[in-house]
Amino acid sequence: MVRNSVAMAQWREMESKGMEIGSHSWSHPHLDRTSPKECLDQVVEMRRYLEKETGHPVISFAYPYGYKPANDALAVIMCCAPCARRATGPGG
Repeated sequence: MVRNSVAMAQWREMESKGMEIGSHSWSHPHLDRTSPKECLDQVVEMRRYLEKETGHPVISFAYPYGYKPANDALAVIMCCAPCARRATGPGG
């Protein structure tokens, strides 16, 4: 995860061209292997960072590793991000 002014400048440029900037997690853990508190910290910390940098609410979330957890992490994520998605690669 790159958290620096160059990355944010690129994100702002992409956003200005119509791309949505969504949240992910602070350090990219497997969220189903974290405690509910750690999951909350991961989700909230990244969302706060992005909202501070973009100046507006961040409502989307992409699950790390492209899968939706089946434990308490899912409830935590849904409380923090009204729109959560899986990201898949080619053929996924």
